[in-house]
Amino acid sequence: MILKNLAAMCRKRLFIEMFHDGNDMQWIGEGHAIYPMVGIPEVNKEQVMFLFGIPEKNRAKCMVTDLGYTVDEFYDVSDGAADNEVQIMPPAMMTGGNLLTPIMTSQGIAFFNAEYLKPVSDCGDLSLYERYTKSGDLYLVAKSGMMVEAVVLPEDMSGDRGKNLLEHLQQITEMMAAQLGEEET
Repeated sequence: MILKNLAAMCRKRLFIEMFHDGNDMQWIGEGHAIYPMVGIPEVNKEQVMFLFGIPEKNRAKCMVTDLGYTVDEFYDVSDGAADNEVQIMPPAMMTGGNLLTPIMTSQGIAFFNAEYLKPVSDCGDLSLYERYTKSGDLYLVAKSGMMVEAVVLPEDMSGDRGKNLLEHLQQITEMMAAQLGEEET
């Protein structure tokens, strides 16, 4: 775990959420991804803001949630040996300041922000697997071997955001087709 990467994401959003799992492991995230705090002492709301370097002047604006829910109420963070590995599809693309990476799941295409893998980039060979909440919503788990290193939510591509991305991809495709047509002549 590269704690400074998680801290940077939480400072940027001024949002920190904290959970425990069934094994009393503390999990911390910034609303779109959560990470187990393996080997890190448990912290409370004030301590996590200090640990993550939230400036004193921003602490009143920083939303820190620790509602007492367990992560297990929302996500399955067990080793999940029967997981379905997702396939990363090129190309990743910058949109709205985020590096969106397309993935192929059993339900079709989804996108996730590659930034959310930075805190676990030191974990060796990471693999991404799809899982679903009890209500059927997709989430990803990043695993190193059998260990879940992160839970990552896919990007919401509904509405205008999805339409804008589709239009952008269509423009790229048309430009590439035109360029390839020019090269053939």
